[in-house]
Amino acid sequence: MPVIESWHDAPPLRLDPKNAIWQKMLKVAETYARVGEGRFLVSVIDLHSNMDALSGLRGPQQLMLDLHDCPEMIDKAMAEARATYQPVYDGLFAASKMDERGSVAMGMYCDGKHAIVQSDVICMLSPEQFRRWVLPALEEETSFLDHSVMHYDGPGALVHLDDVLALPKLDIIQWVPGAGAAPLPEWMDLYRRIQRAGKAVVLWGSADEIKHFHRELRPDLVVYNTYAGSEQEAEALLAWLERHT
Repeated sequence: MPVIESWHDAPPLRLDPKNAIWQKMLKVAETYARVGEGRFLVSVIDLHSNMDALSGLRGPQQLMLDLHDCPEMIDKAMAEARATYQPVYDGLFAASKMDERGSVAMGMYCDGKHAIVQSDVICMLSPEQFRRWVLPALEEETSFLDHSVMHYDGPGALVHLDDVLALPKLDIIQWVPGAGAAPLPEWMDLYRRIQRAGKAVVLWGSADEIKHFHRELRPDLVVYNTYAGSEQEAEALLAWLERHT
């Protein structure tokens, strides 16, 4: 539910260390870390930073109008939103004991700072708007992290792909075609384009789909998420991958 009716009247966007909800989040993270010691690792939460944060506060439709009606206010709001990323991440990183045990995002482990970056609203932005407001935020976030995966959502966002692939610290793209679009196996040209830029891709699928991806793509630049009906099926897929890599 949007809470900002006008950027002119909006309070500064900042992290209040004493805020009750923030304190609750830290307490939950600390509890997970305590209960999970020696048993499981705590995952990085979905942060919804940069312009996605503004979209949640203002509402996506009104935010798109604001980009034209009061762009200077969006400059200010984006600067404030960007300034919250590192303290929020660092607070949860420490509370979850990720600073001691490593971090997990999208099932992938890192012994440093690791997270999913995203900006789902970019499907509604022109290249000029993306470069003005979102690209600098993504570069900031990926530079702060030791490793990063970008959740890349929908064909409408592909107009920005070259800019995203040029981010020097971005490691992996997680492509989500979205409702009504072609399924994952039909985006092979896109995966090759991502790999040519030196980025890895995250791919979901059955054992047969994983084998199809593996025949077509560079195995050193892919992360597979799959499933099996039994331990034997899983072992058979691993053996196939070893033989064909």
